[in-house]
Amino acid sequence: MTSFYAGGSQQIKLSLATTLAARGDDSLSLRYQEESASNLVDEDPKVRSAAINALAALRSESALALVYPSLKDESDEVRLAALHSL
Repeated sequence: MTSFYAGGSQQIKLSLATTLAARGDDSLSLRYQEESASNLVDEDPKVRSAAINALAALRSESALALVYPSLKDESDEVRLAALHSL
């Protein structure tokens, strides 16, 4: 599955990460979180908002913990995305 993950779209990555996490394997979920978390500091608010939405889709405590600092983001769009994710 990791080969599908590596070459997959964001939707495929999310699907694989959540499916494996539901079965008790958090390896891809953690990898997805790391990839998405790097976008939380992007200059573009749209990229930061998309990263928040991606993390929220995982519905894990560790992913949502990465979102909390975004509640204080300078962008209204980002703060709203963070608020909706919780």
